[in-house]
Amino acid sequence: MENISQDQVIRNYKQEIENYWTKDCSFYDNYPEHGLTKKEEELWEEFLHAEIGNKPLKILDVGTGTGSISLILSKLGHDVTGIDLSPGMLSVCERKAGERGLTLDLHVGDAEALPFPDNNFDMITSRWVLWTLLQPEIAINEWKRVIKPGGKILAFDVKTHDFGNITMMNKFRQFISKKLISIQDGRKPDSYSYKQEITDSLPLSYRNPDCFDSQVLLFKNADLREISVKIVEPLTVMQHEKLDKPWRYKIGRRKYGDWHCISGKKTE
Repeated sequence: MENISQDQVIRNYKQEIENYWTKDCSFYDNYPEHGLTKKEEELWEEFLHAEIGNKPLKILDVGTGTGSISLILSKLGHDVTGIDLSPGMLSVCERKAGERGLTLDLHVGDAEALPFPDNNFDMITSRWVLWTLLQPEIAINEWKRVIKPGGKILAFDVKTHDFGNITMMNKFRQFISKKLISIQDGRKPDSYSYKQEITDSLPLSYRNPDCFDSQVLLFKNADLREISVKIVEPLTVMQHEKLDKPWRYKIGRRKYGDWHCISGKKTE
């Protein structure tokens, strides 16, 4: 068997990850906690406005996806650049921006190798991105590189409590949900997760019980300052409410956990 270097393995995995999200782009916004309902957008807007303030900033949104955070930041008056590994996801984001009359500077690219100069942005945001990265320690240092001295990184993710404890009833509901989605939407049953070898290679995967604490440690190891971990309480409350999503997606829904914002500042 031909020997493959670790770099080539990572490149292959990234290609498969890009293919996965591009195949998923037409369905992503249907899932609870993925695409945002009108009420969720309002709550995110309130939190981001309170966290960032009124001054227009030059912001890079890493792992833009279908634009959940980018579109809100643009609406708030910021100069937003978005980058994502998947051109399919960005195509959905671009369409949504056009429908709302918003302008985003979108790029296909790797969160671990940003195509931007040093000290270029006032802030970086990411939402549900860190867990998807094969080399998060490289990514966080790249993010730090491209923000200006004194600039901040805001990473939004959920702190799970019982992700590994799935009851038989939950498994059955998820099975039914996937079957119904496959029939109704034409989504293939094998398109719901990465291949096992890729999942096993993600340091911050939700399958790891300490994944959230490891994200916080990532900020500390990158020598970011004024690190804080803040619960996004309105969004966490929303997790427990009935969401306006297609029923076939809601039937298999699980509560992922509590939304948090991990933030850190680059030394001035």
